Amino acid sequence: MAFEEFETDSEKFVLNAINVLLQTINELPIENEEDLDNVLEAQTARQVLKETKEEVLSEDWHFNRDREYTLSPNTDGFIIVPFNILDLSSSDADLIVREWKLYSKSNQSFIFEDPQTVDIVWNIAFNDLTHPLRNYITVAAARKFQARQIMDMATYNFTEKDEVKARMIARRSDDRSSRGNSDQGEYANNYLVGGL
Repeated sequence: MAFEEFETDSEKFVLNAINVLLQTINELPIENEEDLDNVLEAQTARQVLKETKEEVLSEDWHFNRDREYTLSPNTDGFIIVPFNILDLSSSDADLIVREWKLYSKSNQSFIFEDPQTVDIVWNIAFNDLTHPLRNYITVAAARKFQARQIMDMATYNFTEKDEVKARMIARRSDDRSSRGNSDQGEYANNYLVGGL
């Protein structure tokens, strides 16, 4: 099978996802950024998509988590925390984020002389996610959006089933990227035992 090139449009995946959300409330799709700026429902859908993406990415995934990531102090001794993180922790629970700077609770200080090692959960742009993750986030956002806009129970229950399936596919994809076995991994065991 030959590799087919495709055009990467920076808004393609976001617009497609927003249209899925709009479809759940029987709204017409949007075609471009200008439509997005002029349609209130589309703006609301974009906000729900962003909110859901950050909620999903805050979970324990392999693809957006760096363990033992080194952050270095600047010339003033501050370690500025990147704005595209969702969570940060240290193995001894001493380092936390305050005012978007690293803070040592034991020293009660923002000042560091040496680089510090932390675990980070990154906020990744929707367009940069793999299809299983984009799909799961889209379906979860669609259910949330529909519930807030019109709360049709038949649609809500249908999209809930879609969401469970999309989550399972996304978790399997993440397990593969961590070289885990989805049949024996922690998620698979929790899913089979607890239902999700």
